[in-house]
Amino acid sequence: MKMDENLFEVIDKRGIMIICEKSQWQMHIIGGHPEVEDKIEIVKNTITDPVIIYQSEDDPKRDVYFSKIEDNKYMKVIVHLSAPNFGEVVTAFPRKGIAGNIDTEVVKYVKT
Repeated sequence: MKMDENLFEVIDKRGIMIICEKSQWQMHIIGGHPEVEDKIEIVKNTITDPVIIYQSEDDPKRDVYFSKIEDNKYMKVIVHLSAPNFGEVVTAFPRKGIAGNIDTEVVKYVKT
């Protein structure tokens, strides 16, 4: 994959390389959640310094990252893990609370 196809590349707290492709950001993320258009740094921070990471309830190859952005408001970032140390951002959006298609029995990381 060419570097110019990626909007960003970051390493999460577990040492996993996470990328976000420009096309995914423009078409899916901004297309479905225009409120995050100017929030690239918050999305990156959610991956690199989350408060918690859960496994997705729908897909065991997806992890769900949360970071607090306001009182009762969190940025939620869903990442598809296509290899043990590599993942791609699927979507990102703000939501109230830590919830929504997460497997609360499978916590991958908790900020201490």
